[in-house]
Amino acid sequence: MTDVAIVGAGIIGAALADALVRRGRTVTLLESGRPGGGTSATSFAWINSHKKHALDYHAINLRGVEAWRRIAADLPDTVAFTGTVAIAGDDTHRASLTQRTERLIGLGYPARFATPAEARDRTPLPVADDALVAIFDGEGHAFPGRWIAHLTARVPVRTAAVTGIDGHDVLLADGDRVTADAVVICAGTATERLVASAGGVLPLVPPEVDSISYGYLADVVAPGHGVTGIVKTDRLGLRPGEDGTLLVQALDLDRSADPAGPPPDEVAAEILRRITPLLPRTSPRVSAVRVGHRVIPADARTAAGRIAPGSPVWAIATHSGVTLAPWLAEVIADELCGGAPEPLLAAFRPDRFLTTTTHAPLAAPRTSGDQ
Repeated sequence: MTDVAIVGAGIIGAALADALVRRGRTVTLLESGRPGGGTSATSFAWINSHKKHALDYHAINLRGVEAWRRIAADLPDTVAFTGTVAIAGDDTHRASLTQRTERLIGLGYPARFATPAEARDRTPLPVADDALVAIFDGEGHAFPGRWIAHLTARVPVRTAAVTGIDGHDVLLADGDRVTADAVVICAGTATERLVASAGGVLPLVPPEVDSISYGYLADVVAPGHGVTGIVKTDRLGLRPGEDGTLLVQALDLDRSADPAGPPPDEVAAEILRRITPLLPRTSPRVSAVRVGHRVIPADARTAAGRIAPGSPVWAIATHSGVTLAPWLAEVIADELCGGAPEPLLAAFRPDRFLTTTTHAPLAAPRTSGDQ
């Protein structure tokens, strides 16, 4: 018997396990593969509340950013607050960048328009004199693998595949079970299935090719690249990786992303064609292209809490998993320990799906600034 069983040792599950152990609770953290090897491993890991249009969603993402700043003070190798530089040359990106920067300025967010000269000071990329530039100084990028390694060094992970949940029991593929006072599902793409096995409802966006579900993330080797923070251009997003490489997105290429097979060779070739002129002082090479599966509740809003009133089973699923993980972990840990419900999560509880059966399709991010 354990106080809390957590299914999934990605960034949210590992953070929650650590928060509970620090509160004196016993925790069994279950993971079928490598901790952090699922959704967390294919995230761009942009720490922000940038395009979070509902004000309540914006508010909780701001709490996530604040929580990461506290982590940065203790574990500076896990996150860097070097800001985001957005550089727009084409008309579509200019319009999008203008609209979202003005909106964020109006909300009091650390956003501002800047000169091309400042962008050249902040990034090694060439910036045209007529480019539109905006800088978001309060944003950062996380290194999820490093933080998860810190967390799981303090909380042991039990390697086990979970087949279902029956009340207080987590059923394992080997026939064993883990009994807990509370069960928390932080299982990424398996969340919908496991919540259903426990008698709840938490629909995710369907896993379909050419949808919001899948996207490419490329690893680019570019020695001496000089990129220190997130940079958004018309056709690429890039940031430093965990091992000196660059992580690169090209959202318009995501239409062909499919985890059922290897990425087409032309995806790597096109990313290389686009990034080479942006890094004139080095010779970039695409070392790998991975397909990420975004975990997004069907209504595009975070779900965190009990799956039904009085249930011992909880669940957390969110498209903003990296940004929200440290804040959600503390909030949900407090609630599991008998604390009052967090008011900011009132509209984000999973039990809303018990009475909501239809959801509008979500548009996939295809241009810079959409994500």
